[in-house]
Amino acid sequence: MRSLPDLRSRFTFKFAIAALAAIALSGCLVSEVPVLTADNGSKPPLDNGPYQSCALAEDGTVDDCEIITVARQNDVAMLASSDDGQDPTEMRFRRIKRKSYVAQIWESDGYAYYYAAGNADRLVLTMMECPDLPEELRDKLIDNGDLSTSDDDFEFCTVVTLKGLTEVGRAYANRKTLNASPLSLVLTAQK
Repeated sequence: MRSLPDLRSRFTFKFAIAALAAIALSGCLVSEVPVLTADNGSKPPLDNGPYQSCALAEDGTVDDCEIITVARQNDVAMLASSDDGQDPTEMRFRRIKRKSYVAQIWESDGYAYYYAAGNADRLVLTMMECPDLPEELRDKLIDNGDLSTSDDDFEFCTVVTLKGLTEVGRAYANRKTLNASPLSLVLTAQK
């Protein structure tokens, strides 16, 4: 397995814009094995049905929108583009505080992690990036074995434990990250 999931292989709706940008910018959180499972995941904060998926700019405007379909299956949300005929993308969530989640996206060769905020009407997904973590928190999580990295630039951080994932998510939820990631997607329910 490569150190970063091949997000191009199954992510064809507009979330791919953010995912591919993240590959170019590096710093994302990944793992080869799932950190979120049926035993520790939460009910997805999305309902069954159509959602508008749009790239979210730093100024709050949306662009590159398309309609996707969400189908919940127990504790997993399956997201499918209406245009591409590809297999759905599997997302698993864990609630970290009210209207705040960490999200795990399965790919054919690994997992990528996002911070999710909102509810079933509107959910914003943001790529969590290792370099954006406060140095003290990142060092603590690496020292404790909750995250790992093979380089000093934190090009990639591997999520090792649930604690590591939720601590990173809480840093995003509490706006303790050094930069707001420009790699966001907004899902808006279409009723």
